[in-house]
Amino acid sequence: SLWHRGDLTRFEGSAGAGSRYGGRLLSFWYGADMQWDKRWLAGAALARSKAEVDYAGGGGASHLKTVLDSVHPYLLRRFEDGGTAWITLGGGRGTIENETAGRDIETADTELATASAGFRARLPAFGGLELSTSGAAGFAQLEADGNARTAIGSLSASTDRQSLGVEAALEEGEAAYYTSLSLRRNGGDGVRGLGLELSGGAGSPLPASSGRVDIRLQGLVWHSGREYREFGLTATVRQPADAGRGGPSWSLAGAYGAPASGSGEPEPLWSRDAPKRGGGKALPTLDLKAGWRFVSRRSLFEPHAALGLTGAGARQLAFGIEMGPLPGPLLRLTGERRIPRAGAPENRITAALQFTF
Repeated sequence: SLWHRGDLTRFEGSAGAGSRYGGRLLSFWYGADMQWDKRWLAGAALARSKAEVDYAGGGGASHLKTVLDSVHPYLLRRFEDGGTAWITLGGGRGTIENETAGRDIETADTELATASAGFRARLPAFGGLELSTSGAAGFAQLEADGNARTAIGSLSASTDRQSLGVEAALEEGEAAYYTSLSLRRNGGDGVRGLGLELSGGAGSPLPASSGRVDIRLQGLVWHSGREYREFGLTATVRQPADAGRGGPSWSLAGAYGAPASGSGEPEPLWSRDAPKRGGGKALPTLDLKAGWRFVSRRSLFEPHAALGLTGAGARQLAFGIEMGPLPGPLLRLTGERRIPRAGAPENRITAALQFTF
């Protein structure tokens, strides 16, 4: 099989009085894997990650840009009782640029190394609940190789995390509920210490409608670092258009704090939300999308508009269309305008072609 994935992370925080940082990380993944004997899955993924960070401290305001290309082979084993075990390795190279007002732009090469492994084992069901236990451990290190007399020439950062938890899931018709409790340890140059993480969620169809509502919650109920907090809440309501007859479609999503996917899938170690310490604040976001699907002669045409707002005052506007035969490839054209709370607006035009098999 072939697969593709994209990750976009925005973060903001502070490391103390007079120090702040904020930016975004965008990653694209392209992978291929093969399964045999219904038990083994092996493959590899290519990734390109781009990050931009604005930060300020004692030396004034600066802008940091990083581009990284990496490869990640992986292996997964399925067991007869429904459990799984997996391992992923990774390595890559890239460049980093640091720009400070009144100074020359500093550049350096970067090298990345990662390793992670995990498992999920099913436990005996209890009162209709599907129970399982899971654990994971991961490590990532990023090093810069440049002029040691510059601010970025000899930087090095590493992080590691281990976790062990219990999960419970319940399905009642089309409604689904899940919760998990896990003990985790963070080490390296970021947040350190032990923490107890609680997450949960629910999804249910809307009454007398083809729409659906999903709510997910994640947070640390305890952490050995007293000043460290982590909390995330997301809620999404979706109403898709009728696939055959067309009509209106819309979605409304709100979030606060760190997102929680609730999928149980391993995430890239370096795309975790930046720790919110000191004066850092978790900002709420609101995303609204609406469109109308027209279906005629086994073809569809669906214009849509989207609006995104954050508590920091940033706005994002998007207009687009989707069109194509039914069934068949779908062409999506989108124009976006992002208005940050500081700096010049950004404009983007994207085109995507989607095939369904």
